[in-house]
Amino acid sequence: VAVETFFDPLGMSSSVPYHNVVVDSDKWVGSLGKERLDRFKTSLENFAQPYAYYGAGETVHDSYPSRDYVGAAAGFLSTVRDLAKYDIALDRHMFLKKETQEKAWTPFVSNAGERLPYGLGWFVTDYHGHKLVWHYGQWGSGFSAVYLKVPERNVSVVLLSNSEALADH
Repeated sequence: VAVETFFDPLGMSSSVPYHNVVVDSDKWVGSLGKERLDRFKTSLENFAQPYAYYGAGETVHDSYPSRDYVGAAAGFLSTVRDLAKYDIALDRHMFLKKETQEKAWTPFVSNAGERLPYGLGWFVTDYHGHKLVWHYGQWGSGFSAVYLKVPERNVSVVLLSNSEALADH
């Protein structure tokens, strides 16, 4: 679904929905097609390999998480360029109406009346009077990401790492 809904329409040609999709190609060829699977294989071969960083500059090469770990909150592999295409689509309201997106980017208020730092699927915080909308990702060791938007300034920042350094410690 993500491939047909996001990757293909937005031209996200380097994104992969699942790191084992090429290992399990017999399972996916019927729904994704050989051409897409070949594209995913090429992307996976070109991605930086995951590693874990330990004190004193020691790096340990890591592997992709087990198949059982992939889910709605983790598993996509992408590039900054492809995520920029997604970001543009988000700003143009291609998937959500402006009103729905604004609701998602509005912090919840607790039963006690306290403003919480989370909307609908997004962290929402205030930094010196500017609304920050963001999320991060971490796939155990080996991968992490930060996606930050400052809507009133029309600024987006996408950081991807092949270590856990962006979201850990």
